[in-house]
Amino acid sequence: MEITTAILCDFAQVREGLLFVSSGGVTRVYHQPDWPLPRPLGLHLGLAVEVGPDEIDKVHEVRVRVVQQSTAMETAAVVAAMQPLSGLPAQLEAGEAASIAAAIPLTMVQLPELGAYDVKVSVDGQPPRILTVYLKPPPPGVTLKLPKINRGPMPPAAPNRQQRRHPQG
Repeated sequence: MEITTAILCDFAQVREGLLFVSSGGVTRVYHQPDWPLPRPLGLHLGLAVEVGPDEIDKVHEVRVRVVQQSTAMETAAVVAAMQPLSGLPAQLEAGEAASIAAAIPLTMVQLPELGAYDVKVSVDGQPPRILTVYLKPPPPGVTLKLPKINRGPMPPAAPNRQQRRHPQG
């Protein structure tokens, strides 16, 4: 068994056993200095694992740990299970390995301060694959904007059809 793909991205999903990744290879997340901390990571982990013929029918345990490098503090841990699509073993040639894909949302993992964070991914207790992401201030001259969640008071409701036809009553 081997992790063949591990990538941090804006979005990942699995469809019909295939991994779909949008904006993959993220290594930096920018954070405006006057914004509050902790800050959500806001990323997904796209994962593909190659399993041999003797491991195809098994459920495989995936462990993901997010560890702050400066303190070695674990900020999040995720445990998931992976299994090939049903019927996959019958479609393989003799001795052929299978690739199992997974998309693991890490969007709400909280990063307590600026710095480097290791995303450690392991399957079935194998040595972890380590991806590093940096939470940094934006480059000079770049100002980020917080997404607006509350846009203020709602505009008055449009009059319904009856009110438009008979505005006086």
